[in-house]
Amino acid sequence: MHSKVKSVIVAALAALGSAFAVAPGHASTVIVVHPGQSIQAAVDAASPGDTVSVLAGTYHESVTISKNDITLTGAGSGPTGTVLLPPTTFPDNFCATVPPDGAAPSQGGGVCVFGDFDPTTGVISSRVTGDRVTNMRISGFPGDDIGVFGADSLRVDHVAMTDGGVYGLALVASTRTLIDDNTVSDVVANSGAAMYVAFLPNSDSAISNNTMDTTSLGLFVQDAADLAITYNTITNSCDGVLVLDDNHPDDGQAGPFGDIAIAGNTLSANNEVCPGNRRQPNIQGTGIAMVGTTNTAVTGNTVTGNTGADLLSGGIVLQSAVQFGGLDEGNVAITGNTVTGNGPDDLSWDGNGTGVTMSANTCGTSSPAGMC
Repeated sequence: MHSKVKSVIVAALAALGSAFAVAPGHASTVIVVHPGQSIQAAVDAASPGDTVSVLAGTYHESVTISKNDITLTGAGSGPTGTVLLPPTTFPDNFCATVPPDGAAPSQGGGVCVFGDFDPTTGVISSRVTGDRVTNMRISGFPGDDIGVFGADSLRVDHVAMTDGGVYGLALVASTRTLIDDNTVSDVVANSGAAMYVAFLPNSDSAISNNTMDTTSLGLFVQDAADLAITYNTITNSCDGVLVLDDNHPDDGQAGPFGDIAIAGNTLSANNEVCPGNRRQPNIQGTGIAMVGTTNTAVTGNTVTGNTGADLLSGGIVLQSAVQFGGLDEGNVAITGNTVTGNGPDDLSWDGNGTGVTMSANTCGTSSPAGMC
């Protein structure tokens, strides 16, 4: 297990390196977009291997990338860089409906990277490969600031996502992605998240060095495998990292999933309240919660000051997913973490499942007692 999860980041980086090669027979072109011009028109005109370079300014658009090897880059993610805001009227495409489980008017994406799929069934016929979104600010979209479905070898980096309606970034049914060095803040929806990463049974993906603050849920991972979650900082949300393996039928594969590495993250003061709904219990004061998680290594994280009185409250919490339709947890190693000042406990395990080990953690309280 350990050697496999450690190889996830290496595999993701290798895949991205090969994916960004220019398509044979085409000299790469930089298409420059000036304020007042259409980003979508430039993306539509681009060929595989091209870069769409958007100059500093404010653009009211929703942009969809559905072709391979396109780099969409702005002039920076600060307020004076490239800023993407919602249009007055969204285009008549699937990006205008994200997230698909949202209720109007909480729909409409900023940048969407979509493979070819049936919008009714979600069946992917081909993946869009080798794209990159970088160096811009995406703000105020009622659905997702960035929505991804059916992508392969995608990189999203150095993007600021602010004031998203439901998700800062939603990464669904995609493979070999690298999400790194982004910031997400101020998600509006109570049941939203900074990043929603779901239905990735063979992802070989990495989420690394991102900062998330005041985002309802922080990083919400559902039914995913072969995933590295490393060196992220998550604060002032209702949880830091929530990993749920609930055997959801929408992912097309039965659980368990697993082979996840959660390492080197800083998760503190996530004490906001996310009210429960038909899909989740009340969540408040959670550092790392793993529900039905298997074959997972949790190492070297700093988890402090997360307090609440709900099912998943505490520093590092391990629970069965049977009540949510999933399985018991199993083969989880929690090692070398600093877990202090959390409540009701720094470490918590419901006692279900097998192969759970906790060692060399710095902590004050545990349930059951004796795990610190």
